[in-house]
Amino acid sequence: MRLYINGLSAIENNPNISMRMSRSKLLMLSIIVILGSLASYYILQNNVQTNEQVITISLKGAGASFPYPLIQTLIDKYQNLNPNITIDYASVGSGAGQSNIMNKLVDFAGSDAPLKDEQLSAAETWILHIPYTLGAVVLSYNIPGLEHTLNLTPSLIAGIYSGKIIYWNDPKIVEYNPALANVNESIFVVHRSDSSGTTFIFTSFLSRENSMWRDSFGAGKSISWPNLPTFIGGKGNEGVTNLIQQTPYSIGYVEYTYAYKNNLPMAAVMNRNGEFIIPSLESISLSANINVSNLDPKDLRISHLIIDSDAEGAYPISAPTYFLVYIDWSVYGDDESVYLKAKAFKQWVYWILTDGEAYYRELGYAPLPDNLKKVVFEALDLISFQGNPVS
Repeated sequence: MRLYINGLSAIENNPNISMRMSRSKLLMLSIIVILGSLASYYILQNNVQTNEQVITISLKGAGASFPYPLIQTLIDKYQNLNPNITIDYASVGSGAGQSNIMNKLVDFAGSDAPLKDEQLSAAETWILHIPYTLGAVVLSYNIPGLEHTLNLTPSLIAGIYSGKIIYWNDPKIVEYNPALANVNESIFVVHRSDSSGTTFIFTSFLSRENSMWRDSFGAGKSISWPNLPTFIGGKGNEGVTNLIQQTPYSIGYVEYTYAYKNNLPMAAVMNRNGEFIIPSLESISLSANINVSNLDPKDLRISHLIIDSDAEGAYPISAPTYFLVYIDWSVYGDDESVYLKAKAFKQWVYWILTDGEAYYRELGYAPLPDNLKKVVFEALDLISFQGNPVS
């Protein structure tokens, strides 16, 4: 029963009761609005998740073993940030990598040696060279009891690898390494048995510095080594590294990272300034102090500018390594999936040259100097699909 006072109900006539009722209604209305908004948001999000399709992109590469530890790390780190992108790289050597890209068996190749003019002419369309790090070929050795760093001139290296210097106490070696005077042991010479960019860098250096080597052996990814019982072939940098470790009184050429990671001693090599330089990230980086003003982003075959550098303090057997990719990815087809692969590759390499460089030093690789990197970015911008830039 309602109580009326002067024509008004008691509730309506009491301001405190009326205010509490108003607040309760307002609170209830607010709760209803909020719940309704949350329900709408959930429905909208559920529809978006249902209709949204996550596209998985797979890139396949193969080639040089020299950068393999770096590439694998860069792949792992990038895939953690981009789980929809899968990148696979096989360490098969530069020669096999070049063959694979020429035959379109991979999306990108790794190579320590640039393609020759005749290879580029034979390709379906132009192939870009994308340098992304610097490395070095070092002379590692296993000489029991030697506590001093081995000093080698280009002439000594050529003599050893031509089979003309066969004992560790040869007077020519002892001249720069007196500690070897009484080491009357044969030199076991370890070399690559496969087609290799590491061999290309090593033999290019010797061809520049030694006329005997240039005339008798030359430069290449593979050469005819002396047929001597003390010459041993190993497959990949991994194989050469293992042979040096297992063979007393041996010497072999490997990429810096493999010697660094396996704690192999590295010889100091005389550069053009007459300095014996021990390989290090700093001395390797100095080799890339080159003039970039005349470089063409479309053709960044720059190995000849870096190998046997005359820069002060530079380690002389340094070189860049490359990614090889078709300038126009429509050679693989006109599907949208090909365009997405080209875009993913470009974004990955851009990340490598920026954020990815944080992983270089710990793995024993030297980054490109900033002025050279700028030209590399211009090369990346040339990547296209059906004649149109990939962005």
